[in-house]
Amino acid sequence: MENSFVDYLNAVDDALIDLFGLDLNFYPIDSDVVSGARQDGWTPEQLAAWHGKNVGMRMFSEPLGPEDYFKLYIALTLAD
Repeated sequence: MENSFVDYLNAVDDALIDLFGLDLNFYPIDSDVVSGARQDGWTPEQLAAWHGKNVGMRMFSEPLGPEDYFKLYIALTLAD
């Protein structure tokens, strides 16, 4: 049995959290894109990975570069 649109979207949201630590509240996705990916047979994980990369997210599995440490330092410094 095929998942409903809402079930599929929830699975994409869960996959985004697993891959990037952020959900669709931070980076919404157009419902037409979700429908198209679902109809084309993309898994929720595939759509989440594509969407995350498309909006510039970095996967947990990717190593941090020097520029990332600098951004973190600046963010923490400004937070004080």
